[in-house]
Amino acid sequence: MSTEPPVPTPDTALPSPTLLERVSGGTIGLVLGSILGSLFAIVPAIGALGSLPWLLGGLIGVVAGAARPPRYARIRLPMPEAVPGQPVPIGALGAAGVRDLERPTGAVMVIGGVVAIGAIPLALGVYALVGERPWLIVIGVVAVLGLLAAIACFAALPPLLLPPRERAAFAATVWLGAREFTRALGSPHAVRGFPTSAEAIGPWISANPETDATREIHVELHLMRGDWEAARAAIGRMGGATPKERFHRELLTAMLEYQMTGMVDDLATRAAIDAIPDGAESVEARVALATFDARRRLPAADWRQPLLDVRGLIPESDRTILVRDHGVVTFRLLLRSAWPILAVLAAMVLVIGMMVDRAPT
Repeated sequence: MSTEPPVPTPDTALPSPTLLERVSGGTIGLVLGSILGSLFAIVPAIGALGSLPWLLGGLIGVVAGAARPPRYARIRLPMPEAVPGQPVPIGALGAAGVRDLERPTGAVMVIGGVVAIGAIPLALGVYALVGERPWLIVIGVVAVLGLLAAIACFAALPPLLLPPRERAAFAATVWLGAREFTRALGSPHAVRGFPTSAEAIGPWISANPETDATREIHVELHLMRGDWEAARAAIGRMGGATPKERFHRELLTAMLEYQMTGMVDDLATRAAIDAIPDGAESVEARVALATFDARRRLPAADWRQPLLDVRGLIPESDRTILVRDHGVVTFRLLLRSAWPILAVLAAMVLVIGMMVDRAPT
């Protein structure tokens, strides 16, 4: 089991926005402000002002977005950090993956902004080519779809823009996390609300009592908050009738020993892997052990190597894994935060559009 959240999750108590968040908020504000300014420009009296409506709307959006940026991409802080000479905490590997994704974020924001803002000129250009009067409702629908496309860019593109080695290692952890969340909680989308700080673990455990399916997750959450006795007791309740069950029990036992002492004897874990028949379960076990190895190497520069060594065992491409197990999950998380904006924009399009489109030419 590897409790390394594949995507950031929202939090309720966050510190001041970072520069990256303010830039992200300003970009989103620019998109929304420009869209609204362009929509209002369809009204003849406002359209007579030329480019001023969408320029002014974009400026207001930049200021408002930077002042109060959306916080859907912030992971609970502080993120687990590896300290040389100490056991690497649970969650540090996921935090390292999140930091990798910060680098391509700037390029993705530009791409998303171009997609969202460019949708309206594209629609107006089509109307100009056919010589028809633009319908505001149609232009508005295009604007909403452009914004949805921009959100999809924010969700799917960052990991795809990582360098090959970083992308392959990230894909391995995402693949493993998606399978584990599906097995334990029914869906990879269960990452929403999953605890990524010690303070959030108690309430989550209370709301999600231990079962046979969730026991491995509970063990790692106990390890995350340093409750060795609870982790040991949960491991004692694990089954061992099959090679896969024995592997997970041995792996979590090794993790407990490592978190307590900084030392690890994984010979029993590796022997348990060899007892698993070839197939999907064997691949998942080897990726899980590689994840444990990779976390223990942090903060060394070669921490990704164990993941790269097993990446070839996973038959799917990086693109397939990252779009299905990361992009789609992240898109749903972003959409849950963005739907009020989309709803207001759609309502404005319908109300203003019906008034303008019905007006005599």
